[in-house]
Amino acid sequence: MYEDGLGVPQDDAMAYGWFNAAAASGDEDARTDRDNMLKELSPSQIEKGQSLAKEIFDRIQKRKQAAESK
Repeated sequence: MYEDGLGVPQDDAMAYGWFNAAAASGDEDARTDRDNMLKELSPSQIEKGQSLAKEIFDRIQKRKQAAESK
């Protein structure tokens, strides 16, 4: 959605972050999309996207742990 601006402002760094988080969770399509985007991003966009991916991945993991403990 962020890559194409569908319902949200277009943001390549945010799209890269989401693709990166999904790839870290094992999504092969996201891994391909992330790798394709990487070729087009500036170093600062990559850095921002990596930071966002870590935040996203950490939030997902915390929610999974909370759900499993119920």
